[in-house]
Amino acid sequence: NSRETDFFQKGSLLFGLDTAKKAIQEKESVFLVEGYTDCIAMVKAGYTNTVATLGTACTLNHLKLLSRYAPYLYLLYDSDAAGEKAILRLTQLCWQANMELKVVHLPTGQDPASFLETNNDLGPRIESAQDIFAFFIERLGAGYAIAPLSQKVSKIRQIIEIIALIADPLKQDILLHTASQTFGLPFESVKNELKRQVKSAEAQSQPEPKDAESRPIEETSSIEKRLFCAIINNVELFDPQIDNYVIEHLGEPLNTIAKKLLISKKTHSPFEFDHFFDTLSPNEKEAVSKLLVTYTEPVSKSAYEKLLHTFQKKRWKQIIQSITAQLAVAHTEGDQATIDRLLLRYKKLKETVIPATAQNYTGEGNS
Repeated sequence: NSRETDFFQKGSLLFGLDTAKKAIQEKESVFLVEGYTDCIAMVKAGYTNTVATLGTACTLNHLKLLSRYAPYLYLLYDSDAAGEKAILRLTQLCWQANMELKVVHLPTGQDPASFLETNNDLGPRIESAQDIFAFFIERLGAGYAIAPLSQKVSKIRQIIEIIALIADPLKQDILLHTASQTFGLPFESVKNELKRQVKSAEAQSQPEPKDAESRPIEETSSIEKRLFCAIINNVELFDPQIDNYVIEHLGEPLNTIAKKLLISKKTHSPFEFDHFFDTLSPNEKEAVSKLLVTYTEPVSKSAYEKLLHTFQKKRWKQIIQSITAQLAVAHTEGDQATIDRLLLRYKKLKETVIPATAQNYTGEGNS
């Protein structure tokens, strides 16, 4: 499991894609497996339109990349809890890619390589592959009958939130029927809950009175959007000890969203995008989705540092004003640790982006 570098980004690379492209385009479908061993086994068995992720979960970047070559994607993940969790997460992402995803079920405890090495026939399982949304409903419905009422309501609403993201009304109705049968609820009740959620989302998306610091995502500067997406696509790039002031000077709604991202990173190690996404309001989810669709390419460490440098150059006055105000408070409270941290931050800025004419802006010599 190799570490990432500027030239090796797991979130955007797929094992075997270079040799599988032609077969994928000819067959208008692609098989996605979890590792190169499964990929090699699939190709040996004649499924030459197979690719694999490289030691990481399938990302939106992967889906968008594959959607350039085929409209259908078949998932062959290990039949264990981790594989199931990965598929459930993909359900929350796949509506953003122009692709239809299907789940190929394997026997418990097996992966594609182990299944094929005993001369099993994969064909019937591919033919009976399950739509990913139907899979999501079925899995979330497991244990529903004995779950407490609060969990039942939560499961149903979670499913309907996903169905609401689908643009095709006919597919929505088909999945609503599946959900109503799975949970033993009248179709009209499920349909009404969908309408309620859509209406609520529309109400929340209506323009609200803007204060001095808030603005719609469309009005956010390009550099802020790119910097935010660089962080969200590879959260490990962001060092809270060094880069925290970046969040302080992002405009809304990115400021609030980025703070939630930091909290999620601190409380969940390793960072889980789906947990972070669940903490967002409907408006914030919409903003993040729009940005991730627009800025799909992952950013290397060096490219991130260039974005950070550009942002600092554009915002150096506001950043210095903030440091000055925080220094005044720290001096008043006798907080030497904070004073040292702020002066170190100022020194780094002074060395990189602050114009020479403004380098005494903070009254550094009086500290």
